Amino acid sequence: MGGRMDLHIDPHNITSQELLRRVERLCIQEEPPYCAAACPLGVDARGLCGLVAAGDLEGAYALLMKAAPFMRSIAYTCPAPCRRDCKRDELGGAIEVNLLERAVIEACDKAPKPPLLLPKKSACIGVVGGGLRGMSAALHLAKKGYKVKLFEATDALGGRLRRLGDRLPEPVLQRDIEALLQHPVEVLFGRRVELRDAAAMAAFAQQNGLDALYLSTGLPEGVAPSGYGILEAPLPVVCSLPGALRSSVDDVFAGRAAHTTLDRLLQGVSPGAGREREGAVPTRLYTNTEGIESLPAVSPAGGAYTPEEAAREAARCIACACMECVKACPFMQRHGAYPKKYLREVYNNLSIAMGTHHANGMINTCALCGQCGAVCPNGLDMRAMFRAARRHMTDSGKMPPSTFEFALLDMDYSLSEACFLARPAPAGDRCAHLFFPGCQLCASEPALVQALYRDLLARFPGEVGLLLGCCGIMALWAGDDKRFEAAAAQLLAAHEALGRPTVLTGCLNCAQTLRDHLGMEAVGVWEVLGGPGDAREPTQMALRHACGGRFDPGVFGKVAAFAASLGCAVAEEQTALLSTCCGYGGLLAFTDAALSSEFTAAGVTGSDEVPVLTYCINCRDLLLKNGARARYLLELLHPDLPGLNRRWPTWSERQQNRSALKRALLSDVWGEDMPKQAHIKLIYSPALADKLEREHILLSDLTAAIEVAERSGDKLVRPDGHFLTYHRPLNVTFWVEYLPRGEGYEVFNAYTHRMAFELTNKIPQREE
Repeated sequence: MGGRMDLHIDPHNITSQELLRRVERLCIQEEPPYCAAACPLGVDARGLCGLVAAGDLEGAYALLMKAAPFMRSIAYTCPAPCRRDCKRDELGGAIEVNLLERAVIEACDKAPKPPLLLPKKSACIGVVGGGLRGMSAALHLAKKGYKVKLFEATDALGGRLRRLGDRLPEPVLQRDIEALLQHPVEVLFGRRVELRDAAAMAAFAQQNGLDALYLSTGLPEGVAPSGYGILEAPLPVVCSLPGALRSSVDDVFAGRAAHTTLDRLLQGVSPGAGREREGAVPTRLYTNTEGIESLPAVSPAGGAYTPEEAAREAARCIACACMECVKACPFMQRHGAYPKKYLREVYNNLSIAMGTHHANGMINTCALCGQCGAVCPNGLDMRAMFRAARRHMTDSGKMPPSTFEFALLDMDYSLSEACFLARPAPAGDRCAHLFFPGCQLCASEPALVQALYRDLLARFPGEVGLLLGCCGIMALWAGDDKRFEAAAAQLLAAHEALGRPTVLTGCLNCAQTLRDHLGMEAVGVWEVLGGPGDAREPTQMALRHACGGRFDPGVFGKVAAFAASLGCAVAEEQTALLSTCCGYGGLLAFTDAALSSEFTAAGVTGSDEVPVLTYCINCRDLLLKNGARARYLLELLHPDLPGLNRRWPTWSERQQNRSALKRALLSDVWGEDMPKQAHIKLIYSPALADKLEREHILLSDLTAAIEVAERSGDKLVRPDGHFLTYHRPLNVTFWVEYLPRGEGYEVFNAYTHRMAFELTNKIPQREE
């Protein structure tokens, strides 16, 4: 299943209708189910089963009456081509659609309602033959507003249906005939019509005031029809094609098709345009039956289903659908739709010049993990569409400024002087290898980064440089090309200065970003480090794949080999292709924390005895945050390292860890000291700490606001005596409620908004 979508989507072509149609075609969810596709009339047996199973027989009756005329007779006589392709057939037997239809009709049938008639047309059409084909054509033509004359050789309508005896009760057939006769159809009984050539047809039409003819009884001898049964004659004439199937459902379809042809001929339009999907058609729908229980068909106790028996049989329907991506993705489950609908929403959202862009929230909460493309039978990868949509919104100024700002500022901080570091190996100026742990490993496990660098220096003496920073994927996920290009330029310059070494990363996403976008040679650290050694962790672990490993066919072998070299066996819980995003990808952890947690929970595996092992530090951190027992792959090298985290570090701690790591490495490895930064002590409650984390307020933001207030004296005094001050470093205003406390400050509350304003001591004078 799945694969990479062979379509290029970018901010420039994403609003192209042609591209939209090509991408939409890859989504097969709206393809007809196998039963409806096999039925010439397209009767929705899936929908019928759903209504009957729910006990809504009236709704099921309305569905049948709307699906096609003469459904009463069809229910008793149809050979049920739908059952041939029923997916349930291989799991206990095909659904007994005929018995369900009969149960619905017997429970709910009523006298036909008077029809709503369209304005009358001037043309009069003759239909030869009062069997089911002729009746079907007559009914459809009459509904269109044509005057219809139906010529029947016998004294009753119904044709072959009247020879079925007990298979079709007379009252059932009579109800269908009554429904026909409520329309402006003039039935002429005892009129045997034999038209052998075009001249006879023209004469017959003239004698009876007809403008067109349908010969439902078959093809006149020696006359050759063209497409759609059209005969060459002075007036529009259509016949039933020879060799056509003869069942009730085929007859009703043939009459409907003949009516379409005649209507188009009389209007002077192409009789065949747009009719490629008419009748029984192939379907591209994919339905996964894995795990569905085999259930035998319900046998009626009395020859016909009771409503209870019908409900049990209808409940066997597996409601064929694709929905593979929806079943696998919490994002799609949250928004309640499937790719074709999302594609249309994205297109409409981007095409709005003015007004509210309702799909912004949906576009900006996709994890961009590619799982949809992995499970889709056609490889429809929605991340390409959402990523291009974000880039389009950013380029056109339609991206809400608050959406990704915190994440991008966090990236900027990793690339700032406080954290960024590019150095050759100690006592060298160039290097063969370059350790690039990635911004998230530096933020989460600074002590492990230091230990890993020592390991690499021991493995490659004098050959391993160090690069601290961010690969720029945050900007890629946000759709901010300019910001990514700036990050890329900074990394490329450092890489060039260090002699273009092979990059050893602690993050698979970093490795892929550096390879795919910056042209660097990059591999995971676990490919060059490893045992032999003793695993201090449990010897059995359940591997959770990272999104970045989804299309890397060798990732499991590399990870398993690394773990095995340390004495730890790894079981693959899910293949890399099918693994769920941890909830960090696409910046989801910043834009929708609740949905991020749903992603994390969906991927929790392992147990107390068999913990989760992952080679993505964000996966590990989010799993820990959600209560799972999890380990990061490179922890196996130093399981007892002092300072290892066993929880999700807060946003403030992550930034503090990065800057502290640079300071420690410069001092320990290169013997350099950075200027010390003064920090003021903040005291705050656990409840406020939760609020700061939830609302992305950093301790450094509070510190800056308090420092400005204390230095300038610009602060308000609340009625309770607390100070209230604000600080607006960029696009966000931070408010802090605080009081001096000993050598620090106690913070009681903090919040943010985007309004810009200025306090003034000037009080306007009232004019007298």
